[in-house]
Amino acid sequence: MIKTLHDVIRRLSELSNLVDADDLLSKNTNFDLIDDFPDMYNFANRPQALHEVVTTVHTLTSDLGLPTDKLPAVLNPLFKEHTFYGAYHELAAYRWLNYSGVQYTPQPKLAAGQLLNQGGPTDLDGHFTYANVYFDIKSFGFEYAIKEAYRRRLTRALGTDVIIDGSMNNAIDDISAAFTQIDTTVRDMQHSGRSRIADLDWDIRTRKPDERVAIETTWTDPYHVAQENCYYPLIHAKQFTRSEPFLLVFAFDQTFNGPLHVNFADHADVLFRSICRRTFMQSRRDNRSISALGTAYHKQIDGNLTVLEVAGYLSAVLFVNVQNRRSWLYINPNAVNPISTHRVDEMFGFDFPPKMHLDQFVYDNY
Repeated sequence: MIKTLHDVIRRLSELSNLVDADDLLSKNTNFDLIDDFPDMYNFANRPQALHEVVTTVHTLTSDLGLPTDKLPAVLNPLFKEHTFYGAYHELAAYRWLNYSGVQYTPQPKLAAGQLLNQGGPTDLDGHFTYANVYFDIKSFGFEYAIKEAYRRRLTRALGTDVIIDGSMNNAIDDISAAFTQIDTTVRDMQHSGRSRIADLDWDIRTRKPDERVAIETTWTDPYHVAQENCYYPLIHAKQFTRSEPFLLVFAFDQTFNGPLHVNFADHADVLFRSICRRTFMQSRRDNRSISALGTAYHKQIDGNLTVLEVAGYLSAVLFVNVQNRRSWLYINPNAVNPISTHRVDEMFGFDFPPKMHLDQFVYDNY
């Protein structure tokens, strides 16, 4: 049984000499996982998960040429609670690409000026070898994940489990804003055991000691969620390339994203397509500056760029369920640097990944 953070690092190092235990141990304070880092506890005590990490590391270095001095930047975020989710899904998305037989260069460095990012040289997550398409991987930490993060904050502050009933049709920005008022919510719940966040249509209550089975009631409409989060992919605009096609990869699994994983009544299919359609098509009529959407959208890019301009640099979006390997690829028909059908074939070595859905909006671009 792996119980501490340093135990995880030592175990990974035992499985692979590419994992520099001394470096990682020096950068990460040791603590017990069960109470302070339950996601890592669950992850570390699944032997298959640890083997998948070291297998991916070996493929990135031995087969794909990633310099070993870049490994700490890939691995270290895995051991921080606030970056664990993203680091895990980055490695899992790499594993999916490897499983699909894709040829790519991991962690290419792009010079200042090649990205919308106004800073200096930047590492992206990859470059498709034969298609000249860059990509970057992000966790699809959508409402389910953010809601769980919020629940955990409350649970730790109150010392008891909480139940959140209500709508799942909220904008990500609105949920994030609720974190700034969490002290008020904690005080309400300490006083009465209940609190309501009207803007989110959430009713929050503490779980009673004798409540053996807790039932949480929620409702959602994927079209409504897409409307509330119509430009969600543009949050990552600083990674978009200026002169070459750019693919944004959203990775997710069952953890925190159960409804997307289950895909009951095609919920995931509808949500993914609706968000991409709004980002690709609705943006064509949006000449507001990107700064009008809030700081999350124009972080480190020129805030004078319009929504239309920024969306044009996003050539495609790929959603990947890293657990069951199902995927959805949506091509932007209005991209500045378009990805043609032939280029899609080149990206995947003319051997389309199993269980991938492709949508190019050929008859739906208006």
